[in-house]
Amino acid sequence: QLDLNNHINEILDVIDSFKPDFIIDFAGQGMVAESWENPHQWYQTNIVSKSKIHRFLIGKTYLKKYIRISTPEVYGSNDDLIDESFPMNPSTPYAISHMATDLSILSLKKNFSFPASIGRFANFYGPHQQLYRIVPKTIISILNDDILDLHGGGKSVRAFIHSEDVSRGIMSIIKDGNLGEAYHFSPNDFYSIKELVMLICDELGVDF
Repeated sequence: QLDLNNHINEILDVIDSFKPDFIIDFAGQGMVAESWENPHQWYQTNIVSKSKIHRFLIGKTYLKKYIRISTPEVYGSNDDLIDESFPMNPSTPYAISHMATDLSILSLKKNFSFPASIGRFANFYGPHQQLYRIVPKTIISILNDDILDLHGGGKSVRAFIHSEDVSRGIMSIIKDGNLGEAYHFSPNDFYSIKELVMLICDELGVDF
């Protein structure tokens, strides 16, 4: 339990003492809407602090592959399925911070042979997820007989991927992913937040 900004040296010491073959990097500051309040915090954590880790790892012979878990938010809002060649078009400080880090990693691969690949996944759900996320929040609201407010009427459309599929995707990058490339993982089915909540209600046998 270390902070990227306040304990960077301790983190680097742990990495160097453990000497991992593979690093799967989920670390970073999340929350999209909140990033507008203090954008510099997201830039400090997701760009500056992460770049210190990447620079430290250059030339580490024990590292076979570094896999960065990025986000589709780097592409902004889109109505259709997109592939890995789609131009980035971030629209929030959160997304900008992730785009900058992705581009930084790719530049390290080109210039220093940094053994990195990037994975971008649809919205996670699964066991032990933070309780403020829409799937557990909906379930908790149903079990407590609470009213769940849907911002904007729940019209936002998202794709959702289970944590087990995320794990399988990461393993596929470890085994088969090419260095310096990004890979997208998403189901083909999309749901509005309202539709998702209605599905959960149906599963739990309650009225929407």
